[in-house]
Amino acid sequence: MRNLTDPSGIPDIERDMAFMCATIGTRLAGSPEEERVADYMVDRFRALGLANPRKLPFSCTRWLPGAAAVRVEPGGPVLAAQQVTHSPATPPEGVEGSLLFLEPVDWENGLRCDDLNGKIGLFLGGYGESERVFRELHRSELAALLFVDTRMQTAWPIANGVGERFMKHIAKPMAYLSLMDAYDLARARVGRVRLTCTGAMEDACSWNAVADLPGDDPDGRVIVVSGHLDSVSIGQGADDNATGIAATLECARRLRRSKRRHTLRFIGFGAEEQLSVGSSRYVREQAADLDRIAWVCNFDSIGAHFGLSEVMCTGTPEMEACVRAVVDTRLQYGTACADVCPYQDQFWFAAHGIPGVWFSRRTHLPGYWYHHSEHNSLDAVSCEEIAWAAETACAILAELAASDAWPFPRAIAPALQAKIEGYLRELF
Repeated sequence: MRNLTDPSGIPDIERDMAFMCATIGTRLAGSPEEERVADYMVDRFRALGLANPRKLPFSCTRWLPGAAAVRVEPGGPVLAAQQVTHSPATPPEGVEGSLLFLEPVDWENGLRCDDLNGKIGLFLGGYGESERVFRELHRSELAALLFVDTRMQTAWPIANGVGERFMKHIAKPMAYLSLMDAYDLARARVGRVRLTCTGAMEDACSWNAVADLPGDDPDGRVIVVSGHLDSVSIGQGADDNATGIAATLECARRLRRSKRRHTLRFIGFGAEEQLSVGSSRYVREQAADLDRIAWVCNFDSIGAHFGLSEVMCTGTPEMEACVRAVVDTRLQYGTACADVCPYQDQFWFAAHGIPGVWFSRRTHLPGYWYHHSEHNSLDAVSCEEIAWAAETACAILAELAASDAWPFPRAIAPALQAKIEGYLRELF
């Protein structure tokens, strides 16, 4: 166990994790399961004595997952696949075509292959970080698209979503294969495959769950502490991101009796797996006091038993120094770094000039071995690690909430701002 100053919250964390993962399980955006977790969070806020616990609804597109597979033709083995969220189903008989192996250079620079008509493209990499590339893929003559997420060098495929801006371009069936299955297809020089997938979509409602610990100064600042409610379509979503919700609730428990000049606001964001729709809606439509929000602490995927703990700082060097002053004194926690990531809920605050941090804990340098898979279960995470992240964050949060003189600018360093603007152009 971590050398926690206060381990008393671990039983609550264990109950929170068991409810979200074992009782509820998969929590897709806009689903009844996601709403049950939003309701649970509001009830926990109320029990802890937080002010104005509430659910804030917003529209989203709900994914209704179905079976997916890739069969080597004629009559060869059937490979496990995961349909890309919000891509169309194939006809019942599937889509068959010659398999075209494509490296990133083959498509990021304009699909320079001579003959695409009716073929199924197998891409080494995800579906891209560029709207232009994604649009071109779906306007091409390819019959279907297969991808390999190279962050996950596993024998099983993972589930990935699609951001709202990308959804309007989707015209072809898409699915993920595991890296090892894709490698075997290339090694065997497979000529033809048949993709079948059956998932569908419908309009739905998602929610942000919100409550406050008010500060004594009515003109004080607001500090946001957050995680996200939803998961992908497979697995229990334990690390991604029941751990973030459990840490957010643990911070509320720890800080409810602290001296506060400034308000602490706790949020469970919905629809993060559709590229942070809930935090985008909150920043753009639901936060009546956005100009008061001075800092954001976001938890996403923090519970690995054995991993690389990190606090990503998106702000100024002065803010990073304040974070390091806490993180560097907490042995075994990890490190702080200056960077920005668009695939977590703190990003939308940074896009509006509000600094903050993202707590995470990777199992290997590119990511998490169980990421977005059936292996993202309670067994994959440690409640002690969740408590340790919350305790570390609370050391920063308590100091900020009580501060008379705010210790750093409400600003983003120019280099990080330029990176944010690039993500906004390409992804949002």
